[in-house]
Amino acid sequence: MATKKSRQRKRPKKALSGENRRGDGGPLSQTVALSWVPRRLRPVVFVAAGIYLLSLFLNVAAKGLPSSYLPPALFYFVQTTRLFPTASRAAIDYRLEVWDCDSLQFREVDAVRHFPMHPKDKENRFQRIGHFYRQHRMVMRALEHYIIEKESSQGGAGRMGGIRVSSLRIRFSKPGGPVVRWAPKPMSEHFSEQIKHWYYTPNSRKRAFCEGQDPDSGEGSR
Repeated sequence: MATKKSRQRKRPKKALSGENRRGDGGPLSQTVALSWVPRRLRPVVFVAAGIYLLSLFLNVAAKGLPSSYLPPALFYFVQTTRLFPTASRAAIDYRLEVWDCDSLQFREVDAVRHFPMHPKDKENRFQRIGHFYRQHRMVMRALEHYIIEKESSQGGAGRMGGIRVSSLRIRFSKPGGPVVRWAPKPMSEHFSEQIKHWYYTPNSRKRAFCEGQDPDSGEGSR
């Protein structure tokens, strides 16, 4: 008799668990979510989840520490906790100058006409080059050749011997203050403290360009 009673008591529990598995009845508090991960792999998933959560925390608390032990492809998914650590206080505008072989000085040129794609916004190709490759010598020398060739093909501009890539730091107005419409001004109208030079053609290369030679090949370029 005791055996029959125990079987009868267990039956409602089995029915209840069956309903919860199907999700078609029973209180929400009694619903059990079943893991789709095989039992043998659950410890591995648990450790991986712990490392991920710890990396999210360290990315904020230790200011990007996970970048030292995670490959870039994985670190990308950890950066969500530190997307905007500081507010930008100024706009960065990159400018271009060419070396005039006659006056022996740099003069500013409008880079927009040489980079027609998105010429009036921050997605302009010259602005992207300045932002990502301002300290990359190979890219800057490729830009050097490109600008000298473009400027020389226009005629009447004289012989050019190099370039200089600089950035302007233009501060935003104070919070609540008037918002000034973006209107780029010549570099000469900005304070020297706002200007930072990132790349300029060395003197040896400037002499070669001014003499009509390609300093990278030793052959006449123009």
